[in-house]
Amino acid sequence: MYLSRELIRALATASGRPEHWRDRALCAQADPEMFFPSKGKPARPAKRICQACEVRAECLDYALQAGEEHGIWGGLTTGQPAPGPGPGTEGSQAA
Repeated sequence: MYLSRELIRALATASGRPEHWRDRALCAQADPEMFFPSKGKPARPAKRICQACEVRAECLDYALQAGEEHGIWGGLTTGQPAPGPGPGTEGSQAA
């Protein structure tokens, strides 16, 4: 059974705890195994969900900070390099 985003928010509010980014994550409504595919299984379906998710950046930041070694976080597999700063941002280097 998958809960709607609205129901998750209502439950979080009713419990008295503050809403967390995970409460708004689209993956909370999907099969968790999709985000931890076994070797040789496609990651594309999970990445499509991530592309539409409003908390993608928070998810990726969490995974990087926590040192997650498995799964798809913020639309990236753990083997993919995280995106660096964009051109013209602090920390970027000119070519």
